Amino acid sequence: MGRGFLDGRWVVGFLIVVPIAVAIGASLIPRLGPHEIMRHQVGELLAGVLPQPIDWERIEVSLDPPRLTVQGVTAGVASNQEPLLRAETVALEVEEDALRRGMVELREAVIDGMVLRLEWSGEQWRWIEDELPETSAPEVASDASDPGSTPSENRNSPRWTIVRSRVWIVDRAVEPPREFEFSGVEAKVQATQDGAEISGSGSFLGGSFRGNARLSESREVTGILDVEEIDLAPFRPYAPPVSRASGLVSGTFKLDATAPSDWLAECDLALRGADLQIKDLDLKGDIQLQVTVRPTKQGRADGSFRIGASDAALDMGGVYKKPPGTPADVSGDFQVETGRKVKIGSFRLSIGSSDAGRP
Repeated sequence: MGRGFLDGRWVVGFLIVVPIAVAIGASLIPRLGPHEIMRHQVGELLAGVLPQPIDWERIEVSLDPPRLTVQGVTAGVASNQEPLLRAETVALEVEEDALRRGMVELREAVIDGMVLRLEWSGEQWRWIEDELPETSAPEVASDASDPGSTPSENRNSPRWTIVRSRVWIVDRAVEPPREFEFSGVEAKVQATQDGAEISGSGSFLGGSFRGNARLSESREVTGILDVEEIDLAPFRPYAPPVSRASGLVSGTFKLDATAPSDWLAECDLALRGADLQIKDLDLKGDIQLQVTVRPTKQGRADGSFRIGASDAALDMGGVYKKPPGTPADVSGDFQVETGRKVKIGSFRLSIGSSDAGRP
């Protein structure tokens, strides 16, 4: 009888003390910080997707759900010696069993409050091509996966989510360098067996954008970008034949690339309140623009364009004029030569029943 009572007290004590001890230990983990093995694992994980060097202020650990929250993250070095990337937090949701062993096996990551700076030299992107390591497709064992799941749902293919972020693109291929800011950026990056799927949205040049893309390990890219009422003026320097440009742009851009030298880019745009001067062609009003561009074997690019100007006033060097409401169409081709020089080739101008052009 006494022995049974003694055994019962030990059982009760065990059931009470152990959970309390676990709870106290868990509450102390964020204060004490992860041990060096876990710090190394977090560093290795971030190094797989972020440019070097990588630093952070502290790591907080929670067990329900199992998550590591890395605070005050910086990564890479821009040309002005500032970090390429800053993030308020990077929350890493990890596999519970691996975490108990002091290892980090990523299930999902959320980057919050990111500020990213990308630089284009005219030949390559700083970080994307220089710093980003190549990744291989995850090996998925047939007996380790849910038979009803797709590869993108497998835990070996983590999803990265970006919220409340800003991205700056700095183009150093032009003089002076130009900066473009994307704000309110929300994005998702899902690794797949043969690459990645990307979707995102945000604000840009007073308007908004939304897009998605698929990337393969062989660098094949397909993507669609929809824009709504973005300011046209900042892009004028990229088209030397255009001496004046303003208005609001809405429409769709498409890219289909099977290799860096084999791609097709298309756009179908509506320009509201446009004011354009292209050589001798003066356009004012609402216009539609379609452009197709593809590379040539000589390292240049050929393109074609069509401008629907029925709702715009048109003046072709004082020779051909028309008010808004008169049907008008301008079409032709162009070449993008070395140094981004754009040369207009043949063109055709139709106003009502009259045609003019250059072969």
